[in-house]
Amino acid sequence: MRLLQLIKMPLRPVKKVFLDFRAKYNLSKKKEKVNGKIKVVFICQCQHIWNKLRYLAKTLSEDSNFEVVLYIVKDPLDDSNGETIFENYAKEHGIKYYFYEDVKLKDLNPLYVIYPRPYDVWLNEDIRSNVVCSYANTVYIPYGYSLMELGKVNLNSSFTRNIKIFFADMGYAYDYFKRQHKKQIKREIQFAYNLGHPYLDELGQIKENCCQEKSAFLSLKNQGLNVIWTPRWTVKDKLGGSNFFRYIDGMFEEFIDNKEYNFVFRPHPYAFDNYVKEGLMTEGEKEGYLSKINTSKNSVYDFADDYFATFLDSNLLITDISSIIAEYLLTKKPVIFCHNEKNEILNYKMKEILTVFYNAYSMEDIRSFIEQIKSGNDYLKEEREKFVDKFLQEQIGTAERIKNVLKDFC
Repeated sequence: MRLLQLIKMPLRPVKKVFLDFRAKYNLSKKKEKVNGKIKVVFICQCQHIWNKLRYLAKTLSEDSNFEVVLYIVKDPLDDSNGETIFENYAKEHGIKYYFYEDVKLKDLNPLYVIYPRPYDVWLNEDIRSNVVCSYANTVYIPYGYSLMELGKVNLNSSFTRNIKIFFADMGYAYDYFKRQHKKQIKREIQFAYNLGHPYLDELGQIKENCCQEKSAFLSLKNQGLNVIWTPRWTVKDKLGGSNFFRYIDGMFEEFIDNKEYNFVFRPHPYAFDNYVKEGLMTEGEKEGYLSKINTSKNSVYDFADDYFATFLDSNLLITDISSIIAEYLLTKKPVIFCHNEKNEILNYKMKEILTVFYNAYSMEDIRSFIEQIKSGNDYLKEEREKFVDKFLQEQIGTAERIKNVLKDFC
């Protein structure tokens, strides 16, 4: 037995090359090109995350080798009516789109189907990853930047085992996916790439010319500091934990109707509904908070889908753990990070980012940092700007890199 293992050992690299080649060949033959083009279908369900993949869709659609389709699926958590952000984007950029109710995904003959979320449970059964992987190459590009150790959530094996190609935004997600893959048995070879995030690629290129008309601060006229507060959507410690209830009274006391500030309150779009659902507040209490914001002359509740212009227009962000931290980082502006001491699940990248942020553990810390920054003592500025320049270089070109990989399989 030992002799057999010694004989096989030199052949392992050759075997791996062969298996990789065969897997890539099988992917390219999953579906023939339609009219000579590589058809890529984006699963479009959650409107507030479309900005994370829109640049990739645009990049692919501008290449004559690709045909891009937006496949619009009803979001059970969104009861809004009228045209969706997907339709508007498709019309603006000359991209085809279809509704789930009008055509079957399989009938579109996709070569690639891109999923931005790992939540099959929200999708109709016939377009879940376990079904689609039988006739198309399933691709996963997470909408959020990976700053937490949440592999079991955004990289849960019940979903990723059906994914043929995974585009990681950073090393943590890439390593987790590769470890997870090794644990699986009797499965086709999967491919993983660590290429950066397409949304950060877009922001890095447009941030100097971003449309300021979309800034939430435009309706606020004070000459003071422009401050944003972004509490997390859940209080569950294992999901990062929200500091909303810990700081809401202090934040409103500090900022509401204070002429020294313009205050944008921007919780996660699901935050209030989730707080009510979990019994943490009543509908009446929710309306009370919103009323305080809406009747204030210096404050606004921001729920716009596009918020980067607001980020650029701000002077300071106060935040819980969130993937938007990576986006705000590109502004090079100061951040006060509110720690959750019960169960911090920050991965190594987030811990690295925290070295150029102001770390708060109490309302007193928050007030102290604000006073320092307001007085011009942003002592982390130089170090933060150097960090961002390096971080940005890792993101620029991501959409092109992803496009080239998808083209390479064909």
